[in-house]
Amino acid sequence: MKNTSVITIGLGLFVSASALASDDVNTTKNQNINKHYASAYQAICNQALETVTIATTQDAAPQLEKTLNATDTLGLRVANTEKATVYQQLAITEWNQKFVVATNGNYKINIKGADAPITDVANLQCPDRNLTMHHFNTHEWGSYLLQIDIDSGKPLELVIHPTAN
Repeated sequence: MKNTSVITIGLGLFVSASALASDDVNTTKNQNINKHYASAYQAICNQALETVTIATTQDAAPQLEKTLNATDTLGLRVANTEKATVYQQLAITEWNQKFVVATNGNYKINIKGADAPITDVANLQCPDRNLTMHHFNTHEWGSYLLQIDIDSGKPLELVIHPTAN
């Protein structure tokens, strides 16, 4: 009986130590990403938000298209407080455009046809705003459909900021 207790305690300590090590790696990774993108993340913190209507169907999204070029940031506030999937069509004007989508919470985000090399990063430049960062790369100019699953009862804040890398 004594040996079983020792093994159980030892296994519990090993699992706890592994979880702590994983948290440390995620924290360090988050800090490194924030350091590399500090100027972009700070610009996102200071971006003014425009209250907009956002599409609730894919078919309606082209009528509400927003243009994203290499220098301008879009700041959008969506008053939808229901659980829903919403869509924003983006007209990308540059080849190989890279940009960050920031949301005021950890929403599920997808852009069909774009790569998402970095996702779910906390913006440490303005921790009081609780912004989650998602990086996307597009490979050619054209229209891209941004899909966001809203799962909370608060208005969605969305900032789309072009980046150089």
